[in-house]
Amino acid sequence: MAVNVRLLALSVVQEVLEHHEYLSRILPAVLDKYGYLPKQDRAFLTRLTTGTIEREEELTAILRMYSSVRIPKLDPAVKAALMLGLYQILYMDSVPVQAAVDESVKLVKKSGKARLGGYTNGVLRSILRDYRDGEGEIKGRITWTDEKGRPQHRDLCRKSTGWQAKKGEEILSLCLDTAMPVWIGRFFEKSYGLEKTKEILTNLTLDRPLTAAVHTGKITAEELIEKLSSEGAGAQRIEGREDAIRIEKVDRLDELPSFVQGLFYMQDLSSMEPVRLAGIKEGMKVADLCASPGGKSLMAALACKESGQVLSFDQNQEKVDRIMENATRYGLENIKAFVADATCPNAMLSGEMDVILCDVPCSGLGVMGRKPEIRSRLKPEDLEELAQIQQKILTQAAAYLVEGGTLVYSTCTINPSENEENVSWFLQQNPQYHLVEQKQIWPDQMHDGFFVAVMKKEG
Repeated sequence: MAVNVRLLALSVVQEVLEHHEYLSRILPAVLDKYGYLPKQDRAFLTRLTTGTIEREEELTAILRMYSSVRIPKLDPAVKAALMLGLYQILYMDSVPVQAAVDESVKLVKKSGKARLGGYTNGVLRSILRDYRDGEGEIKGRITWTDEKGRPQHRDLCRKSTGWQAKKGEEILSLCLDTAMPVWIGRFFEKSYGLEKTKEILTNLTLDRPLTAAVHTGKITAEELIEKLSSEGAGAQRIEGREDAIRIEKVDRLDELPSFVQGLFYMQDLSSMEPVRLAGIKEGMKVADLCASPGGKSLMAALACKESGQVLSFDQNQEKVDRIMENATRYGLENIKAFVADATCPNAMLSGEMDVILCDVPCSGLGVMGRKPEIRSRLKPEDLEELAQIQQKILTQAAAYLVEGGTLVYSTCTINPSENEENVSWFLQQNPQYHLVEQKQIWPDQMHDGFFVAVMKKEG
């Protein structure tokens, strides 16, 4: 029996919007379950779900103008079907617009909401009438202009979401172009200035290649590239790196023999930096306080070798199990993982560790390109709450190091209060520590946004 890919997309989008699941978790699970789907269907599912979640604010704003029912009152399945249809109309040129409408109506009916099929059809057809150009073709985006030459879709979105444009203000157009909530754009502008904000938001929309950390204890980067090529996967060297490669031209990555054999681990280049800067040497004891899914623990275990030890912690058993699964696949026996809350004292670590890795929970503003649901889920008030949680974790970590030990603090965000200001706060509270280095990694073609600070305890 053929699988309805759009119906799968509907279930994924509903999980994210209605049940607050993370797309980065639910989509791979669905792709794994339906691994037998043709490559083009898997790509279609990925593009449709990712784009719809990424453009949630824009799509909702447009639907609000055409729906006779208030959007919050809409049945979740109907809202998701409308958003999927609208995204296909606006951003997927390969999909005939009539097919986008008809398939959305079918999704509503398959969801047991047959009586709302006519409503769904009416909303999308009304949008189509307004979005046709002079020759009767649908434009790829809402780009028709009014009598004064202004982009009409932007005026509509601003009006429907309560945005108040000011003369000469560029941030609103920038946020619309990059599917970014205006409050985040304004936050970046206030923190880093308009030009840097343009760079950040533009780069967050870039498609990044897959990067992998090489198990240097088993294979070199060059050897791994050759092996992947023999398995039908493309890979390339990354200039100046012996511990990482680019992987491309691969569909079911987890089925590659070299992956199963633990020769590499998928990891963004930015998230490799904390371990690279930690100065871990053979025989050291390392603690990874917020370790899941375990990439930094794997790198640390390779660095400290068999005579060293890595103790990994996370706050639920499922995450701990995932860490140990990865360690087993990598063939590393010097990693042990335990359930623990990093904001609370940990008796296993008191004053014994040479290196502490604190990759703390954060707002994730640096990884919105890979986790588009952050755009609509994160609220301004969350930033202060997260900074306080991070300070609690740092406070506990301060007690775990031997004299002369190294504390590495990292986040995947772009926010002074979670990054530089938290480091300054910690150093003021703990004068026995001094800053070795800190750096904000900006998002670009190869990197997520990331922050790392290395601090040393006086010996």
